[in-house]
Amino acid sequence: MARINLKDAYGKSFRKEIQRSYNFLVTFLNMDNEKVDEFEIDAHGTRIVRKIESHHVKSIVLPQYKFDVESQDMGTYIRSTPVLELKQPLQLRMELVEDDRHTVGYFIQYLQNKIVNEYGIYRGDFYNSERTKLKILVEIFRADGTRVVDYNYYNCFFLDATDPTYDYGGNEAITHSLTLATEFYSTKYYERGPDIPKPVKSPNGQVTIGDITIE
Repeated sequence: MARINLKDAYGKSFRKEIQRSYNFLVTFLNMDNEKVDEFEIDAHGTRIVRKIESHHVKSIVLPQYKFDVESQDMGTYIRSTPVLELKQPLQLRMELVEDDRHTVGYFIQYLQNKIVNEYGIYRGDFYNSERTKLKILVEIFRADGTRVVDYNYYNCFFLDATDPTYDYGGNEAITHSLTLATEFYSTKYYERGPDIPKPVKSPNGQVTIGDITIE
């Protein structure tokens, strides 16, 4: 049987890791970076206050910029240029789980109330009220809790929400699929945290990560 020298091909496998889809947190902010953890609708006669928390968000789909191609004849050849596709705004889609205080349903009405009042008339201050414009922060983490990247979505406003179904014949949790428009987004990446030791390889081939030694 032939002997194959694999060197340290398997010795580096400890650095191979996947991003788990559930390692994320969603925070709702206004444009002043203040957390929108309490909200109320002005139209109610009594003061009803609710809090939207990160655990209400079951899943979220992060939109990416899309590009089209614009071509121009340049004599004997055609020059193609990427053009940002902005016929439709970026759509931020998420699924939220309702609680027994109807917080998510109230939050959806709160977003609708920022566009139209209780009589269905468009609000004239929609584009002027900076404090009520919504900013959504999505934080992505590694399995060890280290933050990897932040996604910041700016000027978010309500587009659509699915109709919840209440049924005596089931016991499933009520969920809302919410679609928001966002005008633009930014990202912030983080390096390896100082509390995570880097792997050190000794002359005899052992790899040490903190107190863990890999032969």
